[in-house]
Parts: sequence; structure tokens; C-alpha cells
Amino acid sequence: EPQIGTGCPNLCGWGNNELQFYRAENATVADGMLTIEAREESWGGRDYTSARLRTLNQGDWLYGRFEMRAKLPKTKGLWPAFWMLPSDSVYGTWAASGEIDIMELRGDRPWEIHGTIHHGDTWPNNVYNGQTTSLASGDFSQDFHVFALEWEPTELRWYVDGRLYATQTNWYS
Repeated sequence: EPQIGTGCPNLCGWGNNELQFYRAENATVADGMLTIEAREESWGGRDYTSARLRTLNQGDWLYGRFEMRAKLPKTKGLWPAFWMLPSDSVYGTWAASGEIDIMELRGDRPWEIHGTIHHGDTWPNNVYNGQTTSLASGDFSQDFHVFALEWEPTELRWYVDGRLYATQTNWYS
């Protein structure tokens, strides 16, 4: 389901001071591939548009393997991410009920991805634990890569192209 707009009035800038207006039209599916396009265009009082998609109320997962095959952008200001939030915030608002970032990339550092968990207490008293990894050469915009998380009751494991790069065994809510 696409999320539309700027997050206002409840979460202006989507909690990250994001500068774009999200539109459903910026996400297309063709030949079995989802494309999310960021554009420099004026819309809804913003100078940029993009797409933000979520699966809230489409299913709930507790443990398993989650993966995405993607080719990522390398432009300053972009921050593509593949992450999970709980459907119900039973321990409180973000990040007390947790967030698992399977993959995040800062567009100005296209050779490096992050795998992170956010937990503990509500913002700003939350904590996070994570690691980064880089390619041996080049960056994540040059080809498709598989980003994966394996989630078990006592362990989280992050992979890129089948290579384990991070393990977390300690978190709390």
C-alpha cells in the first residue's frame, strides 16, 4: 500500500525531515520488477517526489527469512531502505516496540549498507545496534544484490549476496 504525502499533520517529514512528497505514481511494476523513482519535481509544496510502500495489515511475521533483490541509487539525499515495524505497538510508540532495518543505504555512501535494530524505550530514549558492510569494489548502484535477514527467537542475522555480515543476540523492549 502506498503512503501518500509528506506525513503531515501527524508525522511531518515522516520522522526524518524528508523533503519529498510521496506519490503512488512514483512506484511502478513491470516485467516482475518494482521500480521506485525519485524525481526532482514540484508537488504538494515539495521540490521532490518519490514513493513509500508498506505492508501494514497485509500480514504479520514473527521469525523467518526476509529478502529483497535490489539495485540501489547513488545520489546524495536519497536513503533507500527495506525495514520492518510491528503492526501493533504493544510496548509503546517508536522505538519501544522495535524496528528491524534489513537494509539501509545513504545515497552519498553507495558502497555501504546498514543492518540495524531499534529498541528499548520510546524516542528519544531508544537505543539501536547495527553494523555496516561494503562491497569489495564498486557500489550497490552498479548491479542487483540480495539483502536478507534471518530472524530467530534469540538471534538476528544480516546477509548481502549470501554473505553473513552482522549478528545481533541482545535487544529488549
